[in-house]
Amino acid sequence: MKAIFLGLILLLGGCSEAQTPEARVRAFIDTMTASAEDRRWMDFRDYVADTYKDSHGLDKKAVLGLIARYLLAHQQVYLLTRVPWVQIDREVPLEAQAIVYVAMAGQPIASAQELAGLRAETYRFALKIAAQEDGELAVVSGRWQSVPAANFLLGN
Repeated sequence: MKAIFLGLILLLGGCSEAQTPEARVRAFIDTMTASAEDRRWMDFRDYVADTYKDSHGLDKKAVLGLIARYLLAHQQVYLLTRVPWVQIDREVPLEAQAIVYVAMAGQPIASAQELAGLRAETYRFALKIAAQEDGELAVVSGRWQSVPAANFLLGN
């Protein structure tokens, strides 16, 4: 139900010509979150740029494999995300940097305050997102690291 509601909001938001570049990036992150929670790993083929390279030496094929293995290995995936920072490149408006904190658990996470009582994995992602030739956004590079749950709350 949550995914349907999120999809409706994103669809309606996508129809707005006044959507700012930052709002577009945040909506893209929300879309990726919904796909992960729904275990639609194939969606990530569109979310990861063909030219993707990251700090772990992974290319698109390798990172898609990593995502697919994670989603296939877990019967249920619940995410809580926080995006404290999005910076739009002033020279190239369709490029952005974003910091995304993600808490992953096998049960719903109602709030960040619940993280201490759950067996949740928490990560910090630093993503570079850019519009592709078709105009759709995709992740072109990233860095991620496991962080303590307190970092999710504090944003550091």
